[in-house]
Amino acid sequence: MAYRNGTVEATLRPDRNMVLVIGTGFDELFLPDFAAGRLCYGGPDVLYLMSDGGLGHDMHVVLEAWDAEPSPAPGELTDSTVVSLARPGIYVSRLTESAASPVLDLPEPGDYVARVSVTGRRALPAVRAAASGDRRPVEHVLVQLWPSTPSIDVNS
Repeated sequence: MAYRNGTVEATLRPDRNMVLVIGTGFDELFLPDFAAGRLCYGGPDVLYLMSDGGLGHDMHVVLEAWDAEPSPAPGELTDSTVVSLARPGIYVSRLTESAASPVLDLPEPGDYVARVSVTGRRALPAVRAAASGDRRPVEHVLVQLWPSTPSIDVNS
């Protein structure tokens, strides 16, 4: 059974259709191939969370630290990737300018699986049609992080 070791959260407006989750050891931006159309992209000390763009809506992001793979959360969309952390901490960021959440402490540096589950995207067409300026979060994103298990080379 997996145990949750911590949670942080933030609500913010996606910038350029994305929200970044940044490791505390972050020093250089990793640029993935955004043409792949994924929900998330991971790299050294950065996790890109892609929004459904085209509307100035808010996104609520929850980061959870787990000691092992947790049960999947329900979501309209789910994706996963690996994030390599130079230091054992990560937080939600307004691009790379400022922290939007407290730091989520992780047990040690290394590779972490990031499973991203999103809800609220089905409501976006109605929100766009209403164009009410309502600032309540539309997209809700859960990021579950746990240590990546090193693969075993069966040929060695």
